[in-house]
Amino acid sequence: MNNDPFAIVNDSTGKSVAVNTNRSWNIEGTAPNSEPARLKSYSLAEVFDENYQLRFMIENFWIQGAFGQLAGAEKALKSYQVVMIALAVASGRPLYGHFPVVTSGPVVIFTGEGSRHLVQRRMEHLGQLYGLSRSEVRALPITILDDIAPMAEDLFQNALSYELAQIPKPVLVIIDPFFTYHGSRTSEAGNVFQEAAILTSVSEETIQADVSLIVSNHFNKIGAKTLSLASITQAGGREWSAGWVLVAHREEPDLDKQEFQMEFIVGSREG
Repeated sequence: MNNDPFAIVNDSTGKSVAVNTNRSWNIEGTAPNSEPARLKSYSLAEVFDENYQLRFMIENFWIQGAFGQLAGAEKALKSYQVVMIALAVASGRPLYGHFPVVTSGPVVIFTGEGSRHLVQRRMEHLGQLYGLSRSEVRALPITILDDIAPMAEDLFQNALSYELAQIPKPVLVIIDPFFTYHGSRTSEAGNVFQEAAILTSVSEETIQADVSLIVSNHFNKIGAKTLSLASITQAGGREWSAGWVLVAHREEPDLDKQEFQMEFIVGSREG
């Protein structure tokens, strides 16, 4: 079976164009069929008949298919937290030994603050907390991308579409951190509409694939000590998020013993 989402087709003028078959538009911005493009509508009865049931990816922590942010102040171990989440989802082991994983499976990680080898070392180290050997960590269904491109541009979008199409039943996409993949030189950090549009360009893809999306982000300096959505840097992200995990050190880390006590606030639009 050919899982490649890209195809060469002829448009209405006979010109050959490249089309991502997992997306609604080709590279010239026109619909790949003759029907006029429109937003799809549903009658309320049709919505009832879908019999939608809320499902967790991680029980009482993250809803399956939700998109949002894991955010905290500088040095709040955010990159370590997303690795812990990735290991739990890929292995099926309870997150932090406490939150059961309901939907386990393949994970895709875009890592922009270091290389794939840094992620490997962290996974090998943190995997021990889940009782995973080096060989067991190595065998987990985790894909790592360490090239960087603006998330709203084709290079990133095509990579995301390709991974979602060719990986069997992906469950989670992680982008760590947001600022390295933001990439826009024209977007204004205080403009909620521009910033949310950048994140929506990714969540549109994950929603269609029923895949969860977690983007790690920083707190602003003013809100660095407050676990609140308002503390997340830049506008748009907090408004965009359907789920969120806010993290901070509960106590000063004991670096000699390598002991870290963390505090979390977990929330969702679903309540």
